[in-house]
Amino acid sequence: MSTLRGRFGAPTAEELVGYSSSIGIDLRMAAENVAGSKAHARMLGEVGVLTSEEAERLVAVLDEVGQELADGTYRPGDELEDVVHMAVEARLVEKVGDLGRKLHTARSRNDQVATDVRLWLKRRVADLDAALAALVAALLDRVEADGQALMPGSTHLQRGQPIFLGHHLLGHVWPLVRDRRRLADALVRRLEEEGRNLSGIGLAELRRAHPGFPDDAPERLDPRRAAESRRSLGGTAWHEVERQVAALRQALS
Repeated sequence: MSTLRGRFGAPTAEELVGYSSSIGIDLRMAAENVAGSKAHARMLGEVGVLTSEEAERLVAVLDEVGQELADGTYRPGDELEDVVHMAVEARLVEKVGDLGRKLHTARSRNDQVATDVRLWLKRRVADLDAALAALVAALLDRVEADGQALMPGSTHLQRGQPIFLGHHLLGHVWPLVRDRRRLADALVRRLEEEGRNLSGIGLAELRRAHPGFPDDAPERLDPRRAAESRRSLGGTAWHEVERQVAALRQALS
């Protein structure tokens, strides 16, 4: 981001670069970006943009880049405008030369963001659900062990009738159970379609890049079995799931 894509003659001030940097957040989705890039490379090989050897080479080197990002041996700096996307591609070019630049054919950072965020959210939703399940189990264990203990109840900001501790604890359990159902709803209705991941791969900036790219290529070739997104503007501008999960996460905290 040194000259903001050439719009200005002088380099960007370091203060602005540091203020606008998102590297700490973007790199959390490095694994998802590598997975989407591998799926895209396979699709380019399937439609003939790449030879099968080129596609296999890109997939293998993308695995190397993913490992370097995971173990910290490669850490991109703030000079890259869109850190995780450009970092993977820049490292790929360093390793394989011009072949790495072919990966950007028929794709955009728009569809990469849409795909990365959905894959990342699916993983995080699963982690959050597992944590909620563990909390519910711990509360139920306490109900089983000490549920018959008496404690004062509270109503209208004052002491009420005595209640069992089990009732008090179950008052926390059932909201958590409802939260798990909301997470499941977000996963099934927002992140998946008929058991497959919704994917923005191949949508480029707005919609499918070229009629020659098959609609079902992402579904057949993505190792995560990504179903194609609806091939319209909504494929990259679809944010209901982010809002739904963010609202639920705020309620939980």
